[in-house]
Amino acid sequence: MRRVLPLAPALLMVSMLAYPTLPASAATPTPRPGVVDTLRDGTRLETLTPVKGAVTSTPSGIPAADRGDTALLAESLTTGPMGSIPFTTVGVTWTSGFRQSINVWLRTQSTARAPWSAWTLLPTEPEHAPDGTTAESGASLSGTEPSWTGTAISAQIRVETTTGQAPGGLAVHLIDGRTAAATPPAATTTTTAAGAPQAARTAATSVITAPTSLSTVPLGFPASVPQPAILPRSAWGADESIRRHAPEYAAIRGAFVHHTVNANSYTSADVPALIRGIYLYHVKTQGWSDIGYNVLVDKYGRMWEGRAGGLDRAVIGAHTYGHNSVAFAMASIGDHTSSAPSSAVLAAFQRYFAWKFSIHHVDPRKPTYYSEVAHNPIEGHRDVYPTSCPGTAFYALLPALRTSILSAMGTWPRMDHVVGVGDITGDGSNDIAGIEADGRLRIYPGVRETGGFLPSMTAGHGWDTVDQVIGPGDLSGDGVPDLVARDRRTGQLWLYPTTIGGRYTTRQQIGTGWLPFMRVVALGDVTGDGFPDIGANDDDGKLWVYPTNGAGGWLPRYLGGQGWERLDALTGAGDLTDDGISDLVGRTPAGELYLYPGPGAATVFATRTLLGTGFTGVDAIVGVGQWTPDSYPDLVMRTIGTRRLHIVYGGAASVLPGRQIGSGW
Repeated sequence: MRRVLPLAPALLMVSMLAYPTLPASAATPTPRPGVVDTLRDGTRLETLTPVKGAVTSTPSGIPAADRGDTALLAESLTTGPMGSIPFTTVGVTWTSGFRQSINVWLRTQSTARAPWSAWTLLPTEPEHAPDGTTAESGASLSGTEPSWTGTAISAQIRVETTTGQAPGGLAVHLIDGRTAAATPPAATTTTTAAGAPQAARTAATSVITAPTSLSTVPLGFPASVPQPAILPRSAWGADESIRRHAPEYAAIRGAFVHHTVNANSYTSADVPALIRGIYLYHVKTQGWSDIGYNVLVDKYGRMWEGRAGGLDRAVIGAHTYGHNSVAFAMASIGDHTSSAPSSAVLAAFQRYFAWKFSIHHVDPRKPTYYSEVAHNPIEGHRDVYPTSCPGTAFYALLPALRTSILSAMGTWPRMDHVVGVGDITGDGSNDIAGIEADGRLRIYPGVRETGGFLPSMTAGHGWDTVDQVIGPGDLSGDGVPDLVARDRRTGQLWLYPTTIGGRYTTRQQIGTGWLPFMRVVALGDVTGDGFPDIGANDDDGKLWVYPTNGAGGWLPRYLGGQGWERLDALTGAGDLTDDGISDLVGRTPAGELYLYPGPGAATVFATRTLLGTGFTGVDAIVGVGQWTPDSYPDLVMRTIGTRRLHIVYGGAASVLPGRQIGSGW
């Protein structure tokens, strides 16, 4: 909930209905029907639009006890009681673009003879919204968060603004989320929501083993993390007919913690209706495609599937404006401004975040980047916007939550990095480097004839200070492939020249300011000039190509394309298309492997070809050049959880399943 700044005394209270305001002691409010929309499942929405000129005043303002630390204003105007049907959720919207600060207050009556509730300041969170690049963004309205009221029959609304000017298109929405739905089914571990693209569940051919379904691919990064029990959308009675657009997908680099700012007094039986109210408000009122959150958790620790599209997939939500395409979110149903979440809620966040990070290969030990700024992968909404969400009491627990999530993810791989380094031993076979968790750099000489390794050797220490390591080829011009690494603390890019025998000489700084890039990639020679190139991804999906000059220097960079943030793995694969130009291979979060032919000039990558599906079971995809005796370059992949290396044979614009070539990685 955003903390609202004190407003000037001049204000306007807008009446939603054209009849006199009744005092709080009135026994029976006069019903005034609005536009009532009854859905297939019985959920109803009544929209009450203000009538021009129907502003009336009441004899008293909001009591100081209700206002709390919000400034007491000298004058007040309010609506008369409203409502023609029972409701459980209230929200207020207005046309987007209103630039003033605004307070929206609500009080309700549960029955005709019941006393009015205390005035409640409805949270206004403009940062809970779709990203501007998504299909749903154009139709959305500004407004308050949907507020759970319990079953009520009447509401009064008070609006305060900086200058007393009301926003245009002001409307009150009374939502009845009650239905006659059956008892919710038990939580399941299904990975595809109702209405989700069925491709997420169809059989896919694994490049590592025989054909298998996605559900049997070993999950977990670094070890197998079980999917938690999450109640499907059908459990809370989602009316799938009202969703506006098909789910959209991107990549996941982090997660956000939210709270819904609902009252904490709901019961276990209230939760389905509460979620239906949020869903209806987000879709029918604010014009979004679907409910904004990916998953919600109630105070009892039960998790509920939110936005449709597949729990295991990188579904773009509408929870954190500007960050929905790079992060997922779970919302605690409740208000944690001063009330800490229960241990059951914290345990649910731990299980869900650990599982989601594991299958999308997010390492919570390392920073992620939003708008070129380093962030913790596990953050509260307030870390990227001036809001109090997820509440002060919850926010204070985030450090402990981060520790518990890291623990739940299990034992990390021995190798933080697996890198194809070319033939640095000078024996005619390409080699692989691995950086162990303790910072040791180890070289594994390859044997081309057998596809195996010779005994490894230690080539250096202290490499735990780097977070991006690539083998770009010969940058120094001495005929031996080199290593390049980024310092995770400073963003400096360092060149490590190699001597024959696999020894790295004194490093040389070749760049600064590389910290904002989410990924640094050894591209090979994609420009066709005979020298290796390096790629770097912006956080907004731009792929920048940095050509080198063959002597440790750079040529001017150019834009190689956009939309590359939708890949969760990218590697230079060598010349798979047999045209003399290096190509790229990238994987989507859905496990699709694509070939991106090198353009052969300083221009964009224009086309891509699907190589295969079912690649979700690997956490490292590495181009290693001609690892085997044929003329095509190969890929090495590490399976999640098992830490085994497998060779994947390259062919003519294709890949073929290979065999295990190593273990313990």
